Amino acid sequence: MSIKHWAKECVPIRMLYYGVKAAEIQRRKWALRPFLTAMKEHAAWTGRLPYPLRDRYHFQNRQKGQKKLCMILAGYKPDLWDSVFQRISRFLPEDIDVCVMTSGVERPKLMRLCEERGWSYLATRRNKLTRIQNLAIYLHPEAEYIYKLDEDMFITAGFFEGLYETYQRARRELSYEIAFAAPLIPVNGYGYVRILERCGLGEDWAQQFGSAVYTDGIHHHRAILEQAGAARYMWGETQPLLRDIDRLAQSLSQAAVPYTICPIRFSIGAILFSRAAWLDWGLFPVDWTVGMGLDEACIAHYCMFHGKAAIVSEITLAGHLAFGPQKDEMLKEFSEGRLNL
Repeated sequence: MSIKHWAKECVPIRMLYYGVKAAEIQRRKWALRPFLTAMKEHAAWTGRLPYPLRDRYHFQNRQKGQKKLCMILAGYKPDLWDSVFQRISRFLPEDIDVCVMTSGVERPKLMRLCEERGWSYLATRRNKLTRIQNLAIYLHPEAEYIYKLDEDMFITAGFFEGLYETYQRARRELSYEIAFAAPLIPVNGYGYVRILERCGLGEDWAQQFGSAVYTDGIHHHRAILEQAGAARYMWGETQPLLRDIDRLAQSLSQAAVPYTICPIRFSIGAILFSRAAWLDWGLFPVDWTVGMGLDEACIAHYCMFHGKAAIVSEITLAGHLAFGPQKDEMLKEFSEGRLNL
């Protein structure tokens, strides 16, 4: 038995490990309190930055002090950049500042892209996905609403306006506090079911992949996350209705019901949340890992354990290339021009 395996199986060691971990998490929460209070009161912070913000960084600041910020987590899928950023440029309203973020690496091509478009660029020394998002928000103090996009999200016309309007409408109409708003996303554990239902494709999907069920993609009905064939299907490999995301977006924008409430963990490749919510959940957590999925787990916990609602705009669409297990095959599909983008 290896030492690593023995340590995992040894009950006292596991208790000690998780006890120390829990104590450290609690210590950091207490240490964060003065900073959060200052930020909520719009007071200047002169102390040392708290752990979730503490890193060396390179910030090319071109913000215009807008009330809305779009931060884009990028740096590792260069084949997608031209298409993804061209769409963002085309559909971006004038009242949104943009900051492209690269965690643990600097990308000269992205620096040039940002300079050409008048966008900000942020790079951190350490690869901590949650910390760089915290820093981007902190460095844009005027931003009251934050769009967060991953570099494999292909937005469509009206994305920014539709998401913001849905967020505000849900606030007015619902007896909920809103955690975030998100678009319909075809390759997504919630969005794929909604789109199949609205396009009348549930039975066709079921014949190939089993029942279409809302899922986190981890604990049950994992096809939408694991199988490249499922991603190809949602990109319209066999169904013309799904083949053109711009045409699909136009069709979905006519929905009689403008939003739904997502009751499960949501994959947050494209979301809109408020600065107030970010402070309320205590910033994105940062641990000893790269932080893959840590922001998503934080928001899911915030929704379920703090009585907040996740709103999905039924009139707004963003295409997601693929989840991790599908990535290599879907990148090949993209590079060989088999996706209609």
